[in-house]
Amino acid sequence: MDIFRKYLGATVESDEVNGADIVDRLVDRYQSSTRIEDRRDALRTLKALSKKYRLEVGTQAMNIFSSVLKNDWEDSDSVCYALEGLYSVMNDGENDQVEPHELVNIPADLGVQFTEMYMKNTENYDILLSLLDAPESFIRRNAMRLLTVLSINRLRDTQTAILQCRTGVSKLVDILSDTHEVLRNDVILLLTELTKSNTNIQKIVVFENAFDRLLKIIYSEGLCDGGVVVEDCLRLLLQLLDGNPSNQVFFREGNFIQRLSPLFDLYSSENIQTQCWSTQKIVNAEVAMQVVQTLVSPCNKTQLTRTCQSVMYDCGLLGKLCNVVMVNGVPVDVLTKAIYALADSIRGYPQSQEFLAKLVAPADPPQSAVNVLLISMVNRHQSVLVRVAVLYCFQCYLSSNHQAQKGIVMTLLPKPGDVVQNVVSAGQLLCGGLFANDSSTWFSAIALLHCIHDNVQLKEELLRVHLTPSEGAAPVTLFHQCFIWQQQSNRFQTRIGLLQLLCTWLTNCSQAVHYFLNPTNSGDMSGSLNNTTTESVNRGSYLSTLIAEACAVDNDENEALVRGLTTLLICLCVIYHPGNVHGFDKKTVFNTLEKRIGVDMILERLGQVSKAESFVAASKKPQSSAQSTDDLIFDYTFTRLFKRLEYEVIHMFQSDGSMNGLTTGISHADNHRSGKSIDTTTISKQQYDEKLMQKDEEIARLRNHIGVLESELSKCRSAVNNASTDMQRSNMVTESQMQKFRTEMFNA
Repeated sequence: MDIFRKYLGATVESDEVNGADIVDRLVDRYQSSTRIEDRRDALRTLKALSKKYRLEVGTQAMNIFSSVLKNDWEDSDSVCYALEGLYSVMNDGENDQVEPHELVNIPADLGVQFTEMYMKNTENYDILLSLLDAPESFIRRNAMRLLTVLSINRLRDTQTAILQCRTGVSKLVDILSDTHEVLRNDVILLLTELTKSNTNIQKIVVFENAFDRLLKIIYSEGLCDGGVVVEDCLRLLLQLLDGNPSNQVFFREGNFIQRLSPLFDLYSSENIQTQCWSTQKIVNAEVAMQVVQTLVSPCNKTQLTRTCQSVMYDCGLLGKLCNVVMVNGVPVDVLTKAIYALADSIRGYPQSQEFLAKLVAPADPPQSAVNVLLISMVNRHQSVLVRVAVLYCFQCYLSSNHQAQKGIVMTLLPKPGDVVQNVVSAGQLLCGGLFANDSSTWFSAIALLHCIHDNVQLKEELLRVHLTPSEGAAPVTLFHQCFIWQQQSNRFQTRIGLLQLLCTWLTNCSQAVHYFLNPTNSGDMSGSLNNTTTESVNRGSYLSTLIAEACAVDNDENEALVRGLTTLLICLCVIYHPGNVHGFDKKTVFNTLEKRIGVDMILERLGQVSKAESFVAASKKPQSSAQSTDDLIFDYTFTRLFKRLEYEVIHMFQSDGSMNGLTTGISHADNHRSGKSIDTTTISKQQYDEKLMQKDEEIARLRNHIGVLESELSKCRSAVNNASTDMQRSNMVTESQMQKFRTEMFNA
């Protein structure tokens, strides 16, 4: 083995010495030559060696390349060699094209280090930008490629340098209209890098009429049927719009939304079934959907979103999105993005929501578009990504749409005997999925949650819904069946979904709490429930079952979440207690919780939920990021409700004495029924408001302190990075000197 090491090691070392020797001789040749042809030949050879011997060429010849761009700009060939040489030594992405044994002792970020050295002279940027005016297209292209590498390696420094040049951005945008397609395509990639996370450059690019030029390129390349150039244009378009309100306003006012509409003519009316979806067409369609989503994102200002939704409705873009969603044969990725785009386009906008409600999908018998979406959602064979997208679309359809909420709940209520239904209603689809033995239960529970969210009247109406669990069995209420199903199921998703539904159902609904505490007499309270209906439950059985479960001890994370929601459900019986439940008055229930569970345990259970990773992830944005059925845990809307309810539970138990908490809880239910405030809670609320103000001030002080600490940490990191960079540069120089010494020893 020593023999092999000896000869193999000698080969590698000899190759390094030869490479350093060749580069050293070429540099000497360039510096000592008087004829332009000799210097040009030396540059050409250095450029050819710049991929294999990046370290040697970069350390010894980078200054030569820079001087050529500055002093020999009239010699186009020399300028081209210099640009290509600089590109090779700074481009870390070309390591894949070099043999692995040739990368020994080469830092992975060598290109970044060379970029830092090159950027020390800010004049180099001015030189590169001036080369964009060169008559030779190959010089302009190489200058843009080098600028792209500089942007990738040191984005912020490059952005700053470009902004300091008055016409830098304008020159780049003008190339979008260049007749040379290669130049045009390269500048799209360069602008995509330069506009990352920089609103100033994004605004300048837009004011230089980039939207119009990009859309012209997209049209000329064949819209979504085009190639990778269409994708690059759409990605740049997306980057210019995402998180930039002024650019979004400019896009809308410039009537560019209307010009997006042809991108979604993905099917011809003649040959719908024979459409071919290439890989590139799928990508193009996905990015186009993302552009639409950006314009109507819930994160945007409400007025801006509403205006964009109105334009999309008026120009027919909404109808085209619906066509893509309803047509068969659409790839899953495109269908998912189309559903999300459709969802945000109708969210909270009545006209668009009504358009979707009236839309009839081509089916036999004809089905409403909403029903078609719900069928996809409760279909366990459908892709999880599509089902999650449909649930989000259904939520957007119900957002601020009380009429739609009522329409779905009404389909569950008893109908006169002479009314015949030819198709399954939306409510029936949800109930069918609610008691399935798979993930459909979670989807249906969350969908039904949104049907009654913030609508007490519908919560009370839903108490009238009766089901027949099996053929010949006595009918039971939907509420009872939901409770029993979540108790009997051994699936985590089923239980967590139904618990979220039940918690939402009890919130602000004292009638539902009355039924929960005394289900056998619930018909007397509502005045409309069937008094002859019998259920095999005893008074307080729901509460006793939940208390026993909340007291159980288990280290499993999923079980902790279930017990947390179970605890919340119990606490809601105190907060929204109606005050007229025989045998279960408010004080009795409260004392039972204190004795059986304990205040500390209750707060701990709720804290486990709000601190859970799945809860935090779900609370960040309305769209779920679930990739599989195992990721289906919390709904965004429920997380917001939970935070408010957790606050109320804490207030209830931390008041000055238990009766203060009880009084506050009673006022909740009574205020909801009568709409009048109760004076007995005024003092308690004032005290709590004062505590909140103190907490807010303390949080503000802590945030300021954190800001100071982060600033100091940033300075320390900067100092460490600078020291590290200096050491690396020193090591590079030392390595270069060692290689020269090896060369001399080898020649001797």
